[in-house]
Amino acid sequence: MIITKQGDIISDKNCIEACLTEICYKNLKCYFQGGVVFLQGGLKAGEESVKAIIDDFIKFKNIPFSKIYGAFIMIIKDLNSEQIILFSDNSNMRSLYIGNKGVSNSFFWN
Repeated sequence: MIITKQGDIISDKNCIEACLTEICYKNLKCYFQGGVVFLQGGLKAGEESVKAIIDDFIKFKNIPFSKIYGAFIMIIKDLNSEQIILFSDNSNMRSLYIGNKGVSNSFFWN
């Protein structure tokens, strides 16, 4: 599980695959799962690349999809506006499923 219809971001602690890494950075809370590689600048996968993605998001008001590589799910939540942005890699190695209960990384949860 990732996010409910009410906007609550949760993860199933019984399943290692479902656990999310949380980063709070510049009034944004970011949750991610998998290896996010921000190719430009040779940044390391994980927190370093996630912070670079957030910096680009703040600066350009959009997600730099063409610069993001890897197998990942990412959720960015603006703590000021409560806006939530969810996306995953375009290779379908990690996927998001929309269902009656919310959005999940598991087809079976919905």
